Amino acid sequence: MKRRKFAALPAPPAAWVEARARSTRAWQRLAPREQRMLTLAGVVVLAALLWLVAFEPAWKSVNTLQHRLPQLRAEAAQLDSILVEIRELQAGTTGGTLTTAEVPPALADSLRRAGLEAYTSINQTSPESWEVSLHEAPVAPVLDWLQTLPFELRLNTPVVALARSEGPEGQVLAGRFSGHIVVNLPEGGA
Repeated sequence: MKRRKFAALPAPPAAWVEARARSTRAWQRLAPREQRMLTLAGVVVLAALLWLVAFEPAWKSVNTLQHRLPQLRAEAAQLDSILVEIRELQAGTTGGTLTTAEVPPALADSLRRAGLEAYTSINQTSPESWEVSLHEAPVAPVLDWLQTLPFELRLNTPVVALARSEGPEGQVLAGRFSGHIVVNLPEGGA
């Protein structure tokens, strides 16, 4: 096997070599106590520089974001309600509640739009009440659907009973819900 020959690094400039030699001689002339003090001062300066350059900007960013996050969430909620209102205006469904005959297809349609159709079933439990059963439904779409349900369909949700889904061997399925949600028409709805 051939050995590779590495190119030698170029020699540093003569001024650097001379400066290093001078600093080494000056360091050796110092007493051990002075060497320790200068080493300690160097560590303190390095720590301060590290704090100012690396940690403090990140610390300030985190604190700023912690203060702004609730405000941004409130703004996002306002935008969500405006988007729901826009959808209602485009669909022409504003101004009233659904009738009992309109609720099951409207529920099925909203579940389909949320991507939950395959995980749910709808059963009417009383003349003005329906139960939406969920089986291993993904968490994010369920929560998004629940958030828009009162605005989109004008339905109340008196019961929301959800739990983490479990697999056949009892292990928890990450990011999955099972349970049921009861929805009904508001007072004086139908």
